Amino acid sequence: MLNVLVVHHEKEICQSTANKISEIGHTVQIAGSPSEALIACEKQTFEFVLLNDRWPEMNSIQLIKQFQSLYPYIHVVIMTEKPSVENAVAAVRQGAFDYLTFPVAKHRMAALFEKAYRIKPPSSPGKQSPADKMTIQDASSDLKEPQTTATHEIYHRFKNTLQIISSLLDLGSLRIDDGKAIELFTDTRDKVQTISLVYTQLYKSHHSDRVEISNLLKQVYDYLSSVHCQDKSIENILLSKEIFLPVQVVIPFLLAVHEMIANCFKHAFKDRRDGRIIIEFFKKNNNVHLMIKDNGVGIPADYNVFDSKNLGLKLAKNLIEKQLKGSIHLDRTGGTNFIVGFPI
Repeated sequence: MLNVLVVHHEKEICQSTANKISEIGHTVQIAGSPSEALIACEKQTFEFVLLNDRWPEMNSIQLIKQFQSLYPYIHVVIMTEKPSVENAVAAVRQGAFDYLTFPVAKHRMAALFEKAYRIKPPSSPGKQSPADKMTIQDASSDLKEPQTTATHEIYHRFKNTLQIISSLLDLGSLRIDDGKAIELFTDTRDKVQTISLVYTQLYKSHHSDRVEISNLLKQVYDYLSSVHCQDKSIENILLSKEIFLPVQVVIPFLLAVHEMIANCFKHAFKDRRDGRIIIEFFKKNNNVHLMIKDNGVGIPADYNVFDSKNLGLKLAKNLIEKQLKGSIHLDRTGGTNFIVGFPI
């Protein structure tokens, strides 16, 4: 559960936003001005501040700087009623966690907070978490596999650039009315978010050449669940040990995983409010194996999903077969089961 502070000069907007956050399951307070917000932050620790971008005393960029200088452990999200590409880019570059447009849909907020769970904020002043304390083993690992400051900075910039792209796609979807076009924008944004997970993990990791996969699988599942399953209860079972894959393999693999899980959410449980998705990932000799199985409605035997108009599964097939030199098969027994294998 996150502690969230909503800051807006209009009480009705402030309260309606706060109500959506409470419905998602987080604690929330409201403030009517930046000065009230700063006082609230002195009294209580917040993981998030959702901040209106227009104030008489200062602009949003100045506000981001002020909050970051005083409370560097808080994620600042800018909310606006008049979105622009220039302001979105400027806000994210300055360090905003995201840039949202009023009114913010509840599923969009849920996805935002889900992303926060995947990114460990720095400890607040005077507080040191166990994760902040470097052990002898950590130090030894750093000596064996040093990650240079330059590499670390590159991953950080990639992560921020992907966040800018994600915000721009959100803004673009608000300017169109065609349902299919909006879906295309949203799907593209979700793929960008999946790619950003890799760079977020690399940025936090002591390893610059490989990524641990089981945690990423859970993060992709949780993000897509927050987007597609607001009104459903889908159980997830993840069967995986700690397995590292080379960086050059991770992005095509994770994008393929993204498409298969998204397909389960979109099609397997259309007329149901509950279900189950099992993800099994393991390594055997010099090959890795993945199974993504749902207990949904299934796919007709005469329907070839990889040759249909389903561009997502076509992408998954191409990534696995052409980039990873692997194979993907479909088992239709008791739902849908994607079976993937490739060498490493």
